[in-house]
Amino acid sequence: QDVGALMVRVTVNSLNLLWPAEFPSRFSFGSKFCRPRWTPWGMKYDGASNLKTLYRQLRKLGYIRRRKRDVLKDLPKLSQGSISVPLSDPAEYIEAELDFLKWLRKEHPQKAKQAARAMFLAKSGYLLRLAANLKMGAVEEWIDDFLRDSGDGKLAVFAIHKAVIRRLRERYGRACVWIDGSVAPEKRPERVAEFQRRKSCRLFLGNVQAAGVGMDGLQRCCSTGLLIEFPWSPEEVKQVVGRLDRIGQKEPVQFTSLVGKGTIEENVLEVLKRKQKHIETALDGGRPGEGGFYEAMVQMLKEKK
Repeated sequence: QDVGALMVRVTVNSLNLLWPAEFPSRFSFGSKFCRPRWTPWGMKYDGASNLKTLYRQLRKLGYIRRRKRDVLKDLPKLSQGSISVPLSDPAEYIEAELDFLKWLRKEHPQKAKQAARAMFLAKSGYLLRLAANLKMGAVEEWIDDFLRDSGDGKLAVFAIHKAVIRRLRERYGRACVWIDGSVAPEKRPERVAEFQRRKSCRLFLGNVQAAGVGMDGLQRCCSTGLLIEFPWSPEEVKQVVGRLDRIGQKEPVQFTSLVGKGTIEENVLEVLKRKQKHIETALDGGRPGEGGFYEAMVQMLKEKK
């Protein structure tokens, strides 16, 4: 989701409850801080603006933010990085991407903007699934190397699509446990407990949505994480990393993203970093980024040679 839309829907209700005189309505908040623009369907909030002003206003009103590492001084070091991995069939991906870029570079009339956005999400979603499928050989090689070289170390792997998790489940069998949307919430703690308890169970396979939020316990036996598919929101990535980087962790955490070389995944990762800067600007006074997620992705891909 675009940061601006998320801010309007979620943040303004909380701010209105705390300081109704300063934040009287969704309209006033969105107009000032969410880069509004008129569309044939009304006012659209799909960006972020004046975030330094918002930060100063919140601080003046009494807003206090304490980040995890500000209050948990003994939390082990967190290291995050990304590795570019090859595709098994680059030609197949290039053919699909060229068709996508040809479509993207066509001019869409304003009245078709909403339809164009929906089509963009569908087409880019296809490219993301294709990239994930074509890099699975490299993903499995990375996991095999970890299992061979880390002694009895354990690894938490996060993905989005059930097909990706199913392929890894079939490959590693009893050496893994998994949680996706098909696993009932009341059954999920049992899976985590098995991952903790059974020494031969060295892989945890988790869906970003089902296992990336509100789940505790992985950090008690695992300090290495792998992200192999990417959500649209930087906060979802942050939550996934937080499954290992949290109270109870005793070892330095290493979290790695495997990115398909020359694919749309590289663009998604770059825009996720930009969107995180929006959040940091509003909450911590950091340096602002520019534009909404959709606009940033479209512009970046149109410029791609």
